[in-house]
Amino acid sequence: MYALATTTVSILRGTTRNYAGDEVDGFDVHQSGIIAALIEKPATTWDDATQQRRTVRRISCTLPSDTQILGFDRILDERTGHVYSIN
Repeated sequence: MYALATTTVSILRGTTRNYAGDEVDGFDVHQSGIIAALIEKPATTWDDATQQRRTVRRISCTLPSDTQILGFDRILDERTGHVYSIN
């Protein structure tokens, strides 16, 4: 199955320290200009605190098979500027 590319993305990797000395996600670009298919899929979850069903956004990303990506990397959509974590 092939996915049609909807955007190009950058792979962000690394951490940095903020003004308080806490470790936060950095914006070091590992790779950029990678074609990708980002597709939003509707999903729901149960919120125990309010006892209500919540609608959440779940984004599916398809990348070329030779893309080097790790579980702690983030994906930057170069078209919209949105940053996504990887689960």
